[in-house]
Amino acid sequence: MNNLNRDSNKLEVDLLFQYGLELTAIEIKSSQTFQSSFLKGLNTFNKIAEKYKIKNYIIYSGNHEQEIKGCKVINYQNISGNIFDY
Repeated sequence: MNNLNRDSNKLEVDLLFQYGLELTAIEIKSSQTFQSSFLKGLNTFNKIAEKYKIKNYIIYSGNHEQEIKGCKVINYQNISGNIFDY
């Protein structure tokens, strides 16, 4: 992959794991409150890497876990059971 995790506007994802043509894109935030702006880098990345099957995650300090626009929003203490379940 040739720098697919950052675009020309410096939008990026924090972590990127590749398994063949599957990608896991992760944005990490310290906030306890979800904000829709957290999705900006992931949404841009999904457009850049459209040939891949992408799983999107936001890891944050908040307790409200949910799925928004194809992105799982999870508490940092629950990452092992949610992300690495291949």
